[in-house]
Amino acid sequence: MLRIFTALIFVIGMLPYPSQSFAQQTVQGNNAPQINAQQSNQSSDSSKVEIQRIGIDTGFNAQAERKNLGTNVNSQWNDIIPIISADGKTLYFDRKDYPLNTGGETDHDDIWYSEYQQDSTWSVAKDLSALNTRYPNAIFSILPDNNTALYWGAIDEMGRLTFALVHRTKTGWTQPELLHIKNFYNEAEGITASLAADGKTLLLAIKRKDSQSYHSDGGMNIYVSFLEDEAKNTWTEPKNLGNIINTPYGETTPLLAADGVTLYFSSARPGGIGDVDIYSTQRLDTTWTNWSSPQNLGAGFNIRGENFLNSITASGEYAYLSGVVENPSKNMDIFRIKMPKKSHSKAVVLVKGRVFARLQTPPPPVDVKGKGKFKNKTQEDVILPDTLKPLEAKIVYERLSDGKEIGIAHTDPRTGAYQIALPCGDAYGFRAELKGYLPVDDNLDITKLTTYQEMKRDIILSPLEVGIDVNLNNLFFDEGKADLRSESFPELDRLVTVIVQNPSLTVEIDGHTDDVGTPEFNKVLSLHRAQAVVSYLAKKGIDNSRLTAKGFGETDPVASNDTEEGKQKNRRVVLKILKE
Repeated sequence: MLRIFTALIFVIGMLPYPSQSFAQQTVQGNNAPQINAQQSNQSSDSSKVEIQRIGIDTGFNAQAERKNLGTNVNSQWNDIIPIISADGKTLYFDRKDYPLNTGGETDHDDIWYSEYQQDSTWSVAKDLSALNTRYPNAIFSILPDNNTALYWGAIDEMGRLTFALVHRTKTGWTQPELLHIKNFYNEAEGITASLAADGKTLLLAIKRKDSQSYHSDGGMNIYVSFLEDEAKNTWTEPKNLGNIINTPYGETTPLLAADGVTLYFSSARPGGIGDVDIYSTQRLDTTWTNWSSPQNLGAGFNIRGENFLNSITASGEYAYLSGVVENPSKNMDIFRIKMPKKSHSKAVVLVKGRVFARLQTPPPPVDVKGKGKFKNKTQEDVILPDTLKPLEAKIVYERLSDGKEIGIAHTDPRTGAYQIALPCGDAYGFRAELKGYLPVDDNLDITKLTTYQEMKRDIILSPLEVGIDVNLNNLFFDEGKADLRSESFPELDRLVTVIVQNPSLTVEIDGHTDDVGTPEFNKVLSLHRAQAVVSYLAKKGIDNSRLTAKGFGETDPVASNDTEEGKQKNRRVVLKILKE
């Protein structure tokens, strides 16, 4: 007979637990048992466990070391569900039945967090009081921006505990925003979920009528749901991931890596090291039902009993999991383990930056030796940091090849900081949006990168005011030509929206070049490029009386033409507001 595993399950109170369940971690629902952890019978008190390969061919280097995070994180109580931020600097986790929880010892689950220190230790854990209530609370995912979390502990219209999104504010976190999933039902005793790095893809472990485990005692299977309407927080009906991943034995704790392709999950299928083992697989197309053959992650990740992977850094180097410890007086501790190289997800670039309001007072003039000189313009490379204002903005990123929006993020309202994870092998556009400001785009071509990197890109937004000008960064032309390439259309379509939403707005489109070629050719080229933009806007319904095109050629540089970087800055199309 198959056993039902209820690891990391948020119980929703529909059915009692079976007496033979082997739950290591279970989060309490309305009428259901609390998070529970099986008692370990091991007796060693070592903080490290060296696990050797035992009788299974996983395809990976199976020798791995679990490192206990120490007493600043782990307590005498059960510490479970470790969720690491993308940059590896903040760890959120669930502490059970702790006397200092919001409701005291009878408060079964509270969210705690710890921060990574320069000396490679973790700070003493603190209670995340802004999100904790007298009900069970936990964080299941934190987006790369570190400002949006998938939260458990919200109350739906039926008075049941459920999932929600929460966003960071200047003083704490927003009220939970309930997830509205179309035709959602779940016939399992509980549920697990994770939110992918794009903020638009939700993985669920549930039981439905099309589940492979529906007619067995195998518990849950894994489904995917996609964000349909951000404003209403509505999501598509859950879709079964298919027979390659889901089995009659049951699957749980789905975790989609930052590359959007690599999926980690736990399964009770036969042939594992423990009762429930961690596996990885690769999504092969956009159907979400075609996957590579799941690979067991091997010893170290998988030991006797139940094994669950909770989160991975954006670099893919380290994973965080909770598991049994050797001290028989306690059940669960939090560990870090290095990922096997063969199980690494596709590399990503972690883009970090801050979003600011643009300077209202121009910087002093800067003379440049060589060709041309800077004018008194508020360019991104001439910043007075003490006069910048951090902004609470939305970050949207898209693939330039097809213009498809692939992810969203939010800045920290206190600092304007943001982070997004972009899979290597493509070119992307990303922008900051805030009402009352012109959306500003940037782009990043990482088609040739194959290893994890971190890059800094600050974004400066300009208010909708007369005299303000802003570079249209995501416009693309072939060399020496004025025909807009298709990658330019998404940014121009957004500009159309801004102009339509502000019916009194009149704008000027200015074209500029570097000093390669003759001045006469460059002036004509810059004018034709500006006219191409105006023509596109007019075809989209903007009255020509609101649009002006000018070409300045090489006469108005913002950087020295003595370097390739300077030349690239000088090749630009600028939007100038003439009338609000």
